Amino acid sequence: MEKFSSLGVEISITELDITAGSNSTLTEDQANEQGYLYAQLFKLYEEYADSIERVTFWGLTDSTSWRKEGSPLLFDANLQAKPAYYAIMDPDKFIAENPPKEKVVKQANALFGTPVIDGRVDSVWSEVYGMKIEQYQQAWQGATGVAKALWDEENLYVLIQVQDDKLEDSNSNPWEQDSVEIFVDQNNGKTTFYEEGNDGQYRVNFKNVATFNPDSMAEGFESATSVSGTNYNVEVKIPLTAVTLVRNTKIGFDVQINDAKDGSRISATTWNDVTGTGYMDTSVFGELTLVRATNPGTGGSGGSGGTGGSGGTGNTGDTGATVGTGSVDTVTVEATVSKEGKATAKVNETAFVEAIKNVKNGTVKIEVKGTEQAKNVVVNLAVSLIKTATAANVKNIEINAGIANVELPVSLFANSKEDAEIDLQINKVEAADLLEEVRNKVGNNVVFDFNLSVGGEKLSNFGANQKVKVSYPYTLEAGTKPGKVVIYFIDDNGKFEVVKNGRYNNGAVQFKAKHFSKYVAIPVEVSLKDIYEASWATESIEALAAREIVKGVSADSFLPMKEVTRAEFVQMIVQSFGLESEGVVNPFSDVKAGDWYEKAVLTAYELGIVKGKTDGSFGVNEKISRQDMAVITFSALKVADINVGSTSEAIDFVDNANISQYAKEAVSVMQKAGIISGMPGGRFAPIDTANRAQSAVIIYKLLDEL
Repeated sequence: MEKFSSLGVEISITELDITAGSNSTLTEDQANEQGYLYAQLFKLYEEYADSIERVTFWGLTDSTSWRKEGSPLLFDANLQAKPAYYAIMDPDKFIAENPPKEKVVKQANALFGTPVIDGRVDSVWSEVYGMKIEQYQQAWQGATGVAKALWDEENLYVLIQVQDDKLEDSNSNPWEQDSVEIFVDQNNGKTTFYEEGNDGQYRVNFKNVATFNPDSMAEGFESATSVSGTNYNVEVKIPLTAVTLVRNTKIGFDVQINDAKDGSRISATTWNDVTGTGYMDTSVFGELTLVRATNPGTGGSGGSGGTGGSGGTGNTGDTGATVGTGSVDTVTVEATVSKEGKATAKVNETAFVEAIKNVKNGTVKIEVKGTEQAKNVVVNLAVSLIKTATAANVKNIEINAGIANVELPVSLFANSKEDAEIDLQINKVEAADLLEEVRNKVGNNVVFDFNLSVGGEKLSNFGANQKVKVSYPYTLEAGTKPGKVVIYFIDDNGKFEVVKNGRYNNGAVQFKAKHFSKYVAIPVEVSLKDIYEASWATESIEALAAREIVKGVSADSFLPMKEVTRAEFVQMIVQSFGLESEGVVNPFSDVKAGDWYEKAVLTAYELGIVKGKTDGSFGVNEKISRQDMAVITFSALKVADINVGSTSEAIDFVDNANISQYAKEAVSVMQKAGIISGMPGGRFAPIDTANRAQSAVIIYKLLDEL
């Protein structure tokens, strides 16, 4: 403004909008923050009013904006004035009455250690905190990932593991290629500009082409990448020369993933900053604290050994525990591998008991080494060790067998004889051992056969509310979206059954098993051409369609913005939770034999999830209200005996009095669990209806709880 006005030219400002919130949802705090930014802008415009001819907003209401997911304008979809409107009408008054809240930035730790910069995930990274990079700056679903950080006396090391569905670098602009960006503010000065020699932006694409801002930050920088299908890792070394590196040093830090498609960037997702101004403003970074470094010694790449080397008894810094066989809560077991590729490993009692003493999160870990080439792994441990672990308040035994990872709840063995032995067996099934029809469907995907026995007796079904977490490495095929990877259970007759909670995540597939047998991950093609009308829901819709939880209204159409009926939503819930009942009691006048929703509605009724209307009908074709959607979801969770935790602060909705008494508990629990959000202006809008895209997002969030 200052530069242009000094020229004496006429200034016009156009295409003005400021996004806030997500998925067309704006909380009261977000609306006020948006208003504050508008107020600051218009104070500036008032200062230069003599030079400004016009200011043009890029739309009238949020619902008509091309960026409608970010609620960017002055009026909501109902033509109601938002805080932003009052902010531009009287900026000084708005700023005085709405002082900005203290900004809360994300916090993470970097552990002490020196990795080899080769783009591979070395063991030194195994205990490092993972930062999820999942906050979108643009209205699109795109690549995501996880970042980890290490440090030593001179450098910061960062590993970013990126999940993508297509890799390209055709655009000459490096930020419009598939790439990662790392932002560092060495003195954590939180300035609105880059300080020379202190602040830097480091960008590396999937082919390991690096660019810098400013260019002077390139000195001493190293990077390496590795690509697996359409996923890739980036590993970097960043010299920190402006500060002295000691334990508890705090630096400004952020990570961004750029996702390119068809020659342009379609999304940018970050760990902390959602403003998109990190390339020039360090105040939007998160914070990284350097920990575990009181006595790094010479213990190798992990930095945790003392002068005795990697097998010594040096100090790890923060914990002060001895090292020798992995981390303090982990038992490391060397497997014996036969010529046929069968690996066997027995857990040592002394090492296990020692690890139990250091468990802090309720899980003791067993890491089996030397199984990389094995096709069959058997891990043996005594039930007596489980009893010891239970007495020490251990809840889970996590076994990393190399070819797969299995987490066993100790409650599985509550009634087992103390002198019995537990054998966990994991097999990679040979194609020749599968039925022909199974081979045809499986294709090149690896089938795993899991078996668990106690005292020589096979334990197949784990019982009510007993679920075993399983994961194993999986390479995402080029062009395949993560949500389309579906886990199947294969029974002895070759029948495939979808494991609804299964999903691909960061180089592996993971699921919660109710029983052991054969499992396989297969990408499923979904052809719904209109789902990009609701880009914020695309991933959810595709994932649910691949799992046969939702269907299109035709072979290639989903109609994401179509309102959902009560029958449709109940069908989704029953399908998602796999609910079953006799389904023979029918008190509803509008539910007829043979109707596509008959079984779902009657099942939900018999289980106490839904009730009818006073006129004797269910209201199958009525549009479902937001409060009834919350109630049905909450009731289904209770029937499934699933307790959802709180991930969000409670919101005191401005229209709380309008929420029916029967729905208040459900709305509160669902909101705090992050399953259902509020609406613009701090409302819940209990009697508003929901569309198919919104319902899909809610159902997809529930899958993790199953």
